[in-house]
Amino acid sequence: MTTTALYLHVPFCSRKCDYCGFHSITEWDRRAQRSFARAIERDLCELAPRLRHVRTLYLGGGTQTTLEPAELAALVRAAKT
Repeated sequence: MTTTALYLHVPFCSRKCDYCGFHSITEWDRRAQRSFARAIERDLCELAPRLRHVRTLYLGGGTQTTLEPAELAALVRAAKT
């Protein structure tokens, strides 16, 4: 089976929207975000052989921009590997 799209769930939000059904975390700190980003990056590197056909990356779940730009960039790079 060829995987052509990948969804990454980023659960951090500044507040929970009334209509949202996603798992999200509204009380977090930078250390939790860094740990999350590193863990996802490691998982993506381990899965790299299966992800070589990915052409589309979806980021969802929370507010992705709560991550630092470098963390987002690292996730995108790891997904492209």
